[in-house]
Amino acid sequence: MIRVYGYLGEPSLRVYCEAAAADLVVGGARHLDALDVPEERRIVLGPMSQAIPKIVEAGPTAQVLVVASGDPGMFGIVRRLTEAGLSVQVVPRPTSIAEAFARVGMAWDDAEVVSVHGRPLTPGLAVCRAWGKVAVMTSPVHGLRELAAGLADLDRRLVLCERLGEPDERVREFDVVSALQVDEILEPNVVLVLDPAETGHVGWRLGAPRPEGAPPAVSPAAAELFCRLLPGLGDLLWVRGELAREVAGLARTYRSAVIDLAAEPAPVAAPTWLITDDPADAALAAEHGLAADRVVLTTGMGPTA
Repeated sequence: MIRVYGYLGEPSLRVYCEAAAADLVVGGARHLDALDVPEERRIVLGPMSQAIPKIVEAGPTAQVLVVASGDPGMFGIVRRLTEAGLSVQVVPRPTSIAEAFARVGMAWDDAEVVSVHGRPLTPGLAVCRAWGKVAVMTSPVHGLRELAAGLADLDRRLVLCERLGEPDERVREFDVVSALQVDEILEPNVVLVLDPAETGHVGWRLGAPRPEGAPPAVSPAAAELFCRLLPGLGDLLWVRGELAREVAGLARTYRSAVIDLAAEPAPVAAPTWLITDDPADAALAAEHGLAADRVVLTTGMGPTA
C-alpha cells in the first residue's frame, strides 16, 4: 500500500506512527529528518523518476509512506505516482497556496495558480501579466527575483511567503523594484503576484475568466490568424499594427497576455508569438529567444483581407 500524506509545518502523530512502521518512507530530506527515518528505510526525493523504480521494486505488499508539502495532489507527487501505474491513498493538508492567501487575509477563489518549479518560467510570467491575482509555486531557480525581472514594466504587488507552517515562517511584501534587491530568500516559498488595480471577482469557479462579454468583432483576416495561432492562458503576444491589435483583442478574451510594441518598444518579457507589420521587430524577438517560425508578418494581409 502506498499512502501519500500532505505535510505543512509539524507532522501529525499519525504520520509519525506510519513512518515508524513503513517499509519505505519517501520525501524531502527535511521531511525525513523530522520523522527520524533511518537511512535504510528512506528515499530522499530529488527527481521522482529515481524514486518510482525503488517503490515498484519494494513490491505490492510493502507499506510505503510518501510525504509531500501541502496538498500532494496539486502540482505534486500524486500525479507522478498514478501516471506510473501505482495505486495510492492520499491524505492532503492545506496547500501552500491556501495558506499564503490566508496570511494576507484574501479570498482566492478568483485566483490563478501556476507552478514554475521544475517548469519553464515564461508561461507563468504570461499568466501574471494576463491575470490580476496569481499564486506562483516557485523554485530556487525561478523565484521572487526572476518573477520581478519578468514583470518589471508592470505595477504588481509581490507577496513572498517563505516556509509556511514552519517555526521560521516569514511573509514579506514588495513591489517589482524592491523585489529585485532581496538577498536572502528561504526555501520553499510561494509568491502571490497581485495587481493593485484589480477589483473584479468571479466567484463561481476557480480560475474562471472575467465576464467580459462576447469577443470583439474583428476582420476575417484577424479571425483566421487567431484560429491559426490559438493563443491562450500562458501565452504572451507581441503585436504591432492594426491587424495584430485585432488579434490581440481576441487573445485577451482567451486570457493571453499582450504587449503592444508601439507603446512599449523594449519589452522585458519574452513572447510566445510576434505579430507585426514591421520586419525589424523580428530581430528584437530573436534577442529574446523567439524562433523564426513564431514570427508572423502581417504585411499584405490587411485588416480586411
